[in-house]
Amino acid sequence: MGTFGTPTYEEEQKPQNGNGTAAVGAEYIDPNDPLLTSESLTDDVTADAYKIPPPAPDGFWRAKLKSVPIKDTKGAMVPFMAWRHEKVNDGKPMFVANAEVSLIDLSGKFDGTRITEQWVKSNIDKRKGTSQMTTIIVKAGGTAPSPSTERQRLDAFLKTLAGEPEVIVETFWEASCMKCGETADKKDEKRPGPFLRGMHRFPQVKGPTGALEADPIVPCPVCKSSCRAQVRVATFHRVGDQKATRGLA
Repeated sequence: MGTFGTPTYEEEQKPQNGNGTAAVGAEYIDPNDPLLTSESLTDDVTADAYKIPPPAPDGFWRAKLKSVPIKDTKGAMVPFMAWRHEKVNDGKPMFVANAEVSLIDLSGKFDGTRITEQWVKSNIDKRKGTSQMTTIIVKAGGTAPSPSTERQRLDAFLKTLAGEPEVIVETFWEASCMKCGETADKKDEKRPGPFLRGMHRFPQVKGPTGALEADPIVPCPVCKSSCRAQVRVATFHRVGDQKATRGLA
């Protein structure tokens, strides 16, 4: 099972208040404002507002794509980056960019879940005869130039994603240990890879309704720290070539 890049997830931004400073854009509200006292809503006392929602389950999802900034070697966020490594692409330079996948869920539960596919590359993989950028261009309904230069493939990629096209993506759960990764970084060693892939391989526990469901929290087999499953994109498909199995009404 393959993956195009490493996903990142949007986190809730909390206002700074530990030192008494107000959040950006905050305004004073009268505590007697009718909006605070007139609307009565039902609060589910059996729910837990601090519980982290489960990751989107494995399957085929409709999704929208767009290009998002990538961090360059100086730490600045840029639309794309030219990059080279002596052990990649025969040491030849290439372009890398990020693509954001936003899942479409008609039930609303996972709608808008965002997965950032980092380091989508412009170089042509000799074993596969194409590039990651070209694959996404074609699956998203764009036009991929051929023959083409690294720059032409990048331009076509950015042009296609600018329209936020819809595709079908296949996703899967993956668990890796952040603690072990940080330990490897400190020792200047290679980070360990994922130790568990595929939602069906995660332990089964009883959910709120009593039915068995996959538990996204698993212990690292090395350091025993708790690790949470992340959603990865395995494949991209044209709309019409593959039916969605998730996110249906």
